[in-house]
Amino acid sequence: MALGESCRNKTGKLFFRLDTTSAAHDLEAVRVALGENHLNWLGLSYGTMLGAAYAELYLENVGVMVLDGNVDHSLSETSALHDAQPGVSNSGLSTLAQTLKETIAGNATGLSSTLATSETDSAFPGIAIGCLDWYHNATTLADVIYKGQLANHLAPYIKGASQTYRYQTACIGWPAPVKNPNHALNQKAMAKAPPVVMVNSYYYPEASYVWAEDLRNQIPSTILLTRNGSGHTSYSLREKPRH
Repeated sequence: MALGESCRNKTGKLFFRLDTTSAAHDLEAVRVALGENHLNWLGLSYGTMLGAAYAELYLENVGVMVLDGNVDHSLSETSALHDAQPGVSNSGLSTLAQTLKETIAGNATGLSSTLATSETDSAFPGIAIGCLDWYHNATTLADVIYKGQLANHLAPYIKGASQTYRYQTACIGWPAPVKNPNHALNQKAMAKAPPVVMVNSYYYPEASYVWAEDLRNQIPSTILLTRNGSGHTSYSLREKPRH
């Protein structure tokens, strides 16, 4: 709660317009200011959600669009419990083993969080955006702890771990309402979308392949290129695609 209040006080009126829909309107303003007929967009990670939001609002102005490492904004809070999710590769196990070995020997640096000293770190706007873009019904820390216990029961191999806990805890008591709640893209509008290329690795949980498939179903003109590997986004990698 203190984080949200501090963010609002330091940001001013912009604090209430940090959602992705507002950012998509800003992209359109940039296109108009540059005098471009169309917006060409390469979206990586969160940039895929921003690109999809722009397409939903300004479909006629979309030029070439590539979305890599896709985020599906239509997901409900319990969506991960409904369908099977692809497994992850074990490519990070050797690093984890080395980190645990060093920790046992007295060096826990690998398990420690870096002290936040910068006033412009991307983590701060990321939280502010997430709190305006997703429903978060946890109102107390006890709510989040209960979710963790439930997730641990359902997913014991990963101890109920989830990247969403960062947002669920930070957004408790956030001093601004959700402005861009999770929703599927407008089907009528997206039926007229130009071809969109989507790229996604198969074994990376932070940008799940299931998310990519769900987003592809919301944009009928999409061509989904799958990389048989892990890693967040594929733009700078060289692994062979599956199809």
